[in-house]
Amino acid sequence: MKICFLTDSLDPSEGPGRYAREIVAALRPHTSQRAVIVAAADTAVADASLPGCTVHRLLPARRTMFLSRPLLYPLVAAAALRILPIVRKADVVHALKDYPYSVIAAAACWMGHRPLVVTAHGSFSVIPFHSSLERPLLRFVYRQAARIISVSEYTRRRLGEHIETGSVVVIPNGVNYERFGGDLAAPRSAEHRFLLSVGQLKERKGFDVVVRAFQQIAPDFPGVRYYIAGNCRDEPYVRQLRALIGRDGDSIQLLGAVDDDTLRRLYRDCELFVLAPRTDRAGRFEGFGLVYLEAGACAKPVIGTSGCGAEDAIVDGQTGLLVRPDDVKDLARALRTLLNDRDLARRLGEGGRRRAQELSWRHIAEWTAAVYREVVER
Repeated sequence: MKICFLTDSLDPSEGPGRYAREIVAALRPHTSQRAVIVAAADTAVADASLPGCTVHRLLPARRTMFLSRPLLYPLVAAAALRILPIVRKADVVHALKDYPYSVIAAAACWMGHRPLVVTAHGSFSVIPFHSSLERPLLRFVYRQAARIISVSEYTRRRLGEHIETGSVVVIPNGVNYERFGGDLAAPRSAEHRFLLSVGQLKERKGFDVVVRAFQQIAPDFPGVRYYIAGNCRDEPYVRQLRALIGRDGDSIQLLGAVDDDTLRRLYRDCELFVLAPRTDRAGRFEGFGLVYLEAGACAKPVIGTSGCGAEDAIVDGQTGLLVRPDDVKDLARALRTLLNDRDLARRLGEGGRRRAQELSWRHIAEWTAAVYREVVER
């Protein structure tokens, strides 16, 4: 099969880019030809990370798509015409990034008479329904799609508030198990016990909730630290976070964006992984949570929140613990439990490792390729 993928990024330092890069690479054995159409602003990392795949930088930059709402319709039409010759050569077009890039894919497929598969990650698979300008575009995407791949049952339920879900199939995000779980026998390099969070520093990730919970338990666990790894582009939220940390700057550290080697070492050396996402004031939510699987591949117990895609990434009581969103006391209780009960933490970590093996990108690619075959046969 010849597959054409659309995404705004292949940058592995952020969730959507990591998802796109990993799934395209894992699908190589199932395809005869792969073309990726990516935003023009994406860097050369795309070519280096996808051997045997042709990368075309033809899509508008993310900032252009989100800042040009009055020009969105003509912008979509122009981009669709630009990519149409590539789309026509494909057996299936897969929009790896949801709105608004999925609109470009849908328009090109409509003009080129090609079947469309759309991945629904989370917030931007649903939020545009709340805008009278954007709602028709998103409805067009889902009508055009032969199949919608939802990364979680939670996202599928949110889609069900707006569309019929008969064409939706749930295929979770995966993890590169070999990359993250391959060096567990290596000795720990950390000087201190520490808890770890990974993700872009933004409100919906709930870092401030974890900081408050850690500050509650820290007096009972002297020497334990809390590290946060992730880019700091949301400056107002980062300022809020730094103010909250205040005098605890020695025990709570913002590490900024880290490379893959450092990230693997952090996962391997931490006591446990914690991220407490919530639905933010704009209605954005966590669609899944790749980071929970990455930590699980390193045999680490994880803590997440209910009411979001973390419900799919974490098997409560088997690979980690789920707590109520925005509930500092509930989170502090879960942190205490895992820091005090080493046997429980070890069992949850082993459960997370088994689940990471089950959800390797190889398996995710097999399930995704089966969707392609079904679409082509239909």
